[in-house]
Amino acid sequence: MLVKGVGSSERWVAELPDFAQALAWAPDGHALAVATLAGPVFLLDAERGEQLAVDAGHDGGALAVAWSPDGAQLATGGQDGRACLLVRSGRRRAALHAGTGWVTHLAWSPAGDYLAAAAGKQLLVWSRTGELLTDVHGYESTITGLFWLPGTEQLVTSCYGGLQFVTIGKPEWVRRRDCKVPDLVAKPSPKGRFIATGNQDATVHVWETSSGKDLQMSGYAWKVRELAWCEAAPLLATAGAPTITVWDFGGKGPAGKPPTELSGHEERITDLAFLPRSERLVSVGLDRALRVWQRGGKWKCVRHIEADTPLYGLAVSHDGLRAAASGDEGRLTSWKL
Repeated sequence: MLVKGVGSSERWVAELPDFAQALAWAPDGHALAVATLAGPVFLLDAERGEQLAVDAGHDGGALAVAWSPDGAQLATGGQDGRACLLVRSGRRRAALHAGTGWVTHLAWSPAGDYLAAAAGKQLLVWSRTGELLTDVHGYESTITGLFWLPGTEQLVTSCYGGLQFVTIGKPEWVRRRDCKVPDLVAKPSPKGRFIATGNQDATVHVWETSSGKDLQMSGYAWKVRELAWCEAAPLLATAGAPTITVWDFGGKGPAGKPPTELSGHEERITDLAFLPRSERLVSVGLDRALRVWQRGGKWKCVRHIEADTPLYGLAVSHDGLRAAASGDEGRLTSWKL
């Protein structure tokens, strides 16, 4: 099985055997990891889309990929209930068993010492060498989000019941924030002061981590799965519509202040990402468009690119130089930004 990118360093398209379910750029920006629903996991060259390596992946489909912070290891997860560890060359080093649930989310700790995996209603944490350290059961529904709280080695998960905080080595939550609506996605602000959740009832909740105070934003057209925090300014971008809504968390926060709305996409936006350490925002949608937005005196679209297919999952490299997005029929497109 061979994947070859077609195009140039400015823009290339790779034809994969199936839909690209998850994308992750290596920390140095030289390689892109791609999990496909056919099962294999590919490593592609960033500049041309050429295949660097391929792993057999996961029976039933690969669902998640995550690079260790030093870029030395790639973790993959899938429908076979396993999390696999690959070295940078693509050679498989270990297969970690996570029970019967699909491994849908993976996250390395900030120092790269621990790997966390969400498998159905179960959370597991292994050491870097594959030793199981934490196994938490009792979730009310499938885990929908997983991340390490910035500046800490504490895990946060989301599911139907809200947010759960987990400490390594303890078999149950150390605290939780209850929410009566199902969370679809959860993301922390860069310094961990807030946690935003996109919800089944077309709302966004923003929790203050220390106090648990909950701020709710409503009025979205659809369920909200698209959230992006900005590293360079206290901003949260949300979608749930063909329009982007940007909330300003500076000063006393967004309460009582009208948000900024960015219009331009003709169909539903499917993903958002701020460029690292920048007030530039990238969006993709079902209208086949990738747009780059710049905040200045006011927001404006500074770049509009048309793709050959509706666009879904978006990944921006850590250096902010490239973006990649998955499309229909296994098409994966990458642009130099």
